[in-house]
Amino acid sequence: MLFRVWILFLLLLVNTSLADHYKGGTLSWKPTNPYSLTSPVEITITERHSWTLTRYQCNKNTINTLGAYNDTQNVTTATITCISSVAACTSSLFQTINSPLYCTDFSTVLQISSGTYYTKQNLALNSIIDIASRGASWA
Repeated sequence: MLFRVWILFLLLLVNTSLADHYKGGTLSWKPTNPYSLTSPVEITITERHSWTLTRYQCNKNTINTLGAYNDTQNVTTATITCISSVAACTSSLFQTINSPLYCTDFSTVLQISSGTYYTKQNLALNSIIDIASRGASWA
């Protein structure tokens, strides 16, 4: 009996947490100069996401004018934030980044749009931190 209740709970949880407007994305980084051993080290952070076209509307004009595009249901711009301990975030020198997405491509046939954001950040050498995209439609 307890097993059935647990399965039912999991199924309800999956059903209530679906985000069918989000199609996937990545948040990655690399050193600007991979041979630099001096602190701070400059890194390039790349954020890329894909969404349903109705939720994140994009067209040729948005791409040609390098226009940022946002969630049609939320006007808050996302940020890239350090989610490690306060001590780790502070010692790494990481600064929170406003990260508006710039539409790079879309498909009216597949009803999908994709956007990218690039930025540079200086981090202390040997920093170990976790970062995440927060705000907008994210918790």
